[in-house]
This record gives sequence, C-alpha cells and structure tokens, in this order.
Amino acid sequence: MDAHIRYQSIYSSSKEYAEKLAELLTMQDISAQAFDADRPVPVDDKPVVIFSYVHGPVIPAAKLATRISTESPLGRNIAAVAVGMTPIESAKAKDQMCSMVPDTCTRFYVPGRLNYSTVQPGHKAILTSIVTALKLKPGKSPAEQALVAGYNKDIDGIDFSYLDPIVSWVTAG
Repeated sequence: MDAHIRYQSIYSSSKEYAEKLAELLTMQDISAQAFDADRPVPVDDKPVVIFSYVHGPVIPAAKLATRISTESPLGRNIAAVAVGMTPIESAKAKDQMCSMVPDTCTRFYVPGRLNYSTVQPGHKAILTSIVTALKLKPGKSPAEQALVAGYNKDIDGIDFSYLDPIVSWVTAG
C-alpha cells in the first residue's frame, strides 16, 4: 500500500506533522513521503493526507482536499488535517472544515506551534489587532481565551500522538 502526503506550512508545524506521518506509515510497510502541497498528487486510488495551517477562516488543506476529490476516482480516501492553535476539543466541536470539504473527505484537527519570536511582521500586526479586540470582549470562548493568554509567547503544542488516528485511518483505507 502507498499513501500520498502533502503539506502547506509557514512556520513548520504542518511540515513536521507530515514528515512524522510519513515516518510512522513507513514503519507499517506503507510507502509514504511528505511533499510540499505544490507537488501534484497522482490521480490514483491511494489515500491522500493533506496538512496545513489555519489562519482564521483560511485552511489550505481543505481547499486542496476539495480539488483533489474532484479530480480523483470515486471512493478515494482523502483527509484534510488542520494544524492550529485553537484548543483541540474546541476545534473538533466547531469543525470548521465541515463546510469546506466534500462529505467524502475525512477531517482531523491537531495542535500546532506559534512562536511570536519568528512571526512575520504582517502576521504579528494582525494578531496584535485581534488580541487587542479580544481583551475588550466579555464572554470569550476557550479558543479566544487561549489566543489572549498565549499572546506574544512562544507556544509549541505539537504532539505527534495526534497522528495515531490518522495512521489508523490510512491503514484501514
């Protein structure tokens, strides 16, 4: 069995997850390599797993999963994985990708990393504006509370144990 793994990463979290998934699948005798999302995915019956960051309403993995599903044979297993800073239970409950991908796509949410010490100036300015507004907001959600609490700190939430259900999904494929 083979699997195709793609990622779109800005600060490396998505890339690290994709590379670790490839390693875990290889240990299970599944041929898999992680490649940047710019590398085309062959049109075949192999499962596809796509990792990407989450920037507000933007999740590139969802967009790529949708495109691949329209180009692929019926029944192809495709999974979109959102790597973000929203607490995982909140991300799963919100299931932001639900309306972004076809019903046939599987969705996973994993925790990422946000190091303010390396954030691009434009991104940092946006985060500063959001956090400033959130500080004034009463009744913040758990995700909003986490964003305010983590502001201007380096936070590494990467946890490879979140790949276990994805490995199971690929091997069940």
